[in-house]
Amino acid sequence: MPRLSRFPLLALLAAAACGPPEPGMPVAFGEVCRDEHNGERVAVEGVLDAGASIFCSNIGGGPVTCGLDLKEDPGDEEAISVYVRQGGGDNEIEEVPESWSRSDLAIHAADGSLVAVNEDRVWVSGELTFSDAGEDEVCFLNADLIERE
Repeated sequence: MPRLSRFPLLALLAAAACGPPEPGMPVAFGEVCRDEHNGERVAVEGVLDAGASIFCSNIGGGPVTCGLDLKEDPGDEEAISVYVRQGGGDNEIEEVPESWSRSDLAIHAADGSLVAVNEDRVWVSGELTFSDAGEDEVCFLNADLIERE
């Protein structure tokens, strides 16, 4: 009987352990940007939107992410910054054309469907970064799960 290598088995077990991201702890939109949620995995409900520009980069050498706004309702001024991984898969935004409009943005939900910008309600989960030290408040979510409501 041939001897099986352990490495393919370990790779198979590691792949099985890596499933889709888990939803974060639900937090109300107006309550999320607080010290007690800094570093936590949270889920916030709202609509994804884009400002006048979208900045995509891989600062720090990680994957390319694009900054979007999460608003409680369409047309709201108040927003939480959300960084979504660039790509063509689930929970990702496709590469943003140099000259774009909202209808050009292709954001994929966890189920693979496209999210209509500033229209479709979603739950966005990821790790929250919050700081109100100094004059400026910083609040953003590194999103890895986008679920339709």
